[in-house]
Amino acid sequence: MLSISFGPFVVSPERLVFLLAFAISLLVGWLSGRRVRVTVEPALMQMFFGGVVAGRLAFVVAYWNDYRADLWRIIDIRDGGLWFTVGVVAAALIGLLHSWKYPVIRRHLAAAIVSGVLVWAGGSLWLKNIPQQKTDLTNLQLLGLDEQVIEASSFVGKPLVVNLWATWCAPCRREMPVLAEAQQKQPAFEFVFVSQGEGNAEVSAYLQRETLALRNVFLDPYGNWSQQLGASAMPTTLFFDEQGILRDSHTGELSPATLKEKLKSIEAKKTRP
Repeated sequence: MLSISFGPFVVSPERLVFLLAFAISLLVGWLSGRRVRVTVEPALMQMFFGGVVAGRLAFVVAYWNDYRADLWRIIDIRDGGLWFTVGVVAAALIGLLHSWKYPVIRRHLAAAIVSGVLVWAGGSLWLKNIPQQKTDLTNLQLLGLDEQVIEASSFVGKPLVVNLWATWCAPCRREMPVLAEAQQKQPAFEFVFVSQGEGNAEVSAYLQRETLALRNVFLDPYGNWSQQLGASAMPTTLFFDEQGILRDSHTGELSPATLKEKLKSIEAKKTRP
C-alpha cells in the first residue's frame, strides 16, 4: 500500500507510523510528568518542529537553484522535500539542550523519547515485513491514445517514472510541467503518464489545450494501476528501477527539487539487489 486515505487527507504508511510514534511520545511524556507536575510536551513539540524546519532548510539549501525562482515553495512542505537525518540530529540537540537547562524533566523526557523511538522502529519493521502487493510491472498493461494495448514490462531496461494522474486533479496539472521538463532533460529515465479513469477525449483535449509535448501518455480507464499498486490518491508518482521493480513512490505534487532527489535515489540503487 502506497497511501492511506482519511477522507480528504492522504498519508503514506511510513509517515503515519512516524506521526503515531510522536503522538505516543507526547502521551507517555504527559503521563510520566503529571504525577510530579512536570511538563515535557513543550520540549517535545520544539524537538518535532525544530527537526522539521532543520531538515527542510537543509533540503532547500541543497536544491536552492530549484527554489529561488519560486520562494513560496520553500514553505510548501507538501512536496516532501526534507532531509530526515538532519532533522533527527537537530531534534536530538534540542532535546539535549532542554535536558541540560531543566534537569527536572530529564527522566520524563527520556521516557517519552524512548517510547516514541520504539513505536517508530517497531512500526517501520512491521511495514517492512507485512505482505506487500505486487510492485513490479508484470501483468500490467497500458492503453495508448491510439487504442493500442502494450505490456508495461516493455519499458524494463531503463529506470522508469510512472505518473498516475487525471485531468480534473489540480495538483496533477500543477506538477505536469515539472515532469514534462524532466522527460526532456533526463534521457536516462523513461517517463510514462497513466491517466486514471478517463478516456481518450478528455486526455487528448487537455494535452492540446495545455500544449504539453509529452511522450508515453496512456489510459487506465478502470484504475487498474491504482488498485494493483495500492495508490489511493492522485497524483502518485512511482519510481521503478531498470529491472521493473518499484523502488520508491511519492503521493502528492512533486516539486522540481523533490523529483531530482527521487531520481538521484533511484540512480543510487541501480547496483543494489
